[in-house]
Amino acid sequence: MISLLLLGCTHVEPEQKAPALDPRVGPVPEWAERDPEAWQEFRQEKLDVLQLLERALHEKIPWTLYSLEQPTYPSLDSSPGAVQPKPVPKASMKKLDRFPIVADKQEERAAIQQELAEALAESVRNSDGTVSACFMPHHGIRFPFEEGPVDLLICFSCSSMRVIGDETVKGASITGDGFSAFYRIWNELELPQDYLKSKIQRSVP
Repeated sequence: MISLLLLGCTHVEPEQKAPALDPRVGPVPEWAERDPEAWQEFRQEKLDVLQLLERALHEKIPWTLYSLEQPTYPSLDSSPGAVQPKPVPKASMKKLDRFPIVADKQEERAAIQQELAEALAESVRNSDGTVSACFMPHHGIRFPFEEGPVDLLICFSCSSMRVIGDETVKGASITGDGFSAFYRIWNELELPQDYLKSKIQRSVP
């Protein structure tokens, strides 16, 4: 007979159920089963961004990369080697949507575009829809499509982005997975990034 004491001492952890994977948009969030209609909307939101990135790569167009500013300008990045923005009166600064542009550079190299697209795609796929209430984008990208430009305003600190076309504005949630690649590439291109690393709890090489 098996001792009841032995049975009482045996503790088996419940097996963790791996999240379901959608072959096109990545992990399916836990809430998807409870709200299938919202999941389909969220899934389409992800697909729209992923397809946009694929198109921007396929068409081999020059991308414009932006460093964006906020109303509290300047808020300098104190990390070693970071490029600091020069103080400029905000009224005279060009804007992407309503956010002042600190600096911008055109990027045509396929390897850089591919790395940025993959980093952002990973951030989109891994999102479960959680975002913060703020929207303070510091990174921007413009795709100059033939029918008109499409702008991405990316806020890793609040896990969200906006996709702005000629007559449309769409939102999308992201994770911080792509932050390291964006941070490194912006620094390599000497595009200022005006926030402290400590504000975003990510591992930045």
